[in-house]
Amino acid sequence: MIASIFTNGNGDAALAAAKAVCSDNLSAKELKDIGAVAEAAENTVFGVNNLSGAKKAAVQCQRDRNKVLKNFCQLLSAQKDNKADQLALNTKQVAKNTGDVTNRCAGVDTSLFVGSGKAGGGNNAAPEAKADDNAGDANNAAADAKPAKKAKKEKAPPADFASIDISKTGGDGAAALAAANAKCPESLGAAAIKAIARAAETAEKQVFNAAIAGKTGAAKDAIQCQKNRNKVLKNQCSLVLANLENNAAQIAENGRQVPKNMAAVDNVCPGVDTSLFV
Repeated sequence: MIASIFTNGNGDAALAAAKAVCSDNLSAKELKDIGAVAEAAENTVFGVNNLSGAKKAAVQCQRDRNKVLKNFCQLLSAQKDNKADQLALNTKQVAKNTGDVTNRCAGVDTSLFVGSGKAGGGNNAAPEAKADDNAGDANNAAADAKPAKKAKKEKAPPADFASIDISKTGGDGAAALAAANAKCPESLGAAAIKAIARAAETAEKQVFNAAIAGKTGAAKDAIQCQKNRNKVLKNQCSLVLANLENNAAQIAENGRQVPKNMAAVDNVCPGVDTSLFV
């Protein structure tokens, strides 16, 4: 996602950036996961409904570049899965998206980009759907950037980890991402989202790492599954926070980690014994 967000240039440059992110050596599942993150960001990060003028034009440019990434990754995945209908649809969409980038991105004010680290006229891209993001394994869940000014009163953070825990949520990496998005919508505000990300990070160290120590076999797999889902929560919430604070470096870090976390859920969680969950 990030390579396409911050790439300058026309549609061909956006496509080249997408190819660098979704290379042919990735598996179909890895490509789907990256496409899913880009699709979620299309509305939660690059929403333009509440924007206007130069700010809207800038974010629309980012949205179009992100669509190039989304559809190209889905295209490669369709090729690997031999899905002819999906391949035809994504091929058509990539051509349209690259044309939109060429037509819309020329002359936009890049200082108004989401994640530019600048105020950008006072409006961040408003969410058009539930938010979704993540943070890296470097345990940097809450970025140290200065918090953005609050447009409205923020909700109080959850009282304990149990209220935000998604580690027992069923399903694959995409399901874990959906669960994380439900816990960390942008509407919560930076303070609450930071608290959730920190709670997930603390749980990773004090609950899941502690529980998995010395475990083997089915017990280890079950707790590792939980840990991977919790990483989706930690990193996705940190990504939402980074977008609220326009922290470009943290956006890039979290944007790399979310697909990795989702893939880890896909690899470990199928068939685990849920009775062994902590």
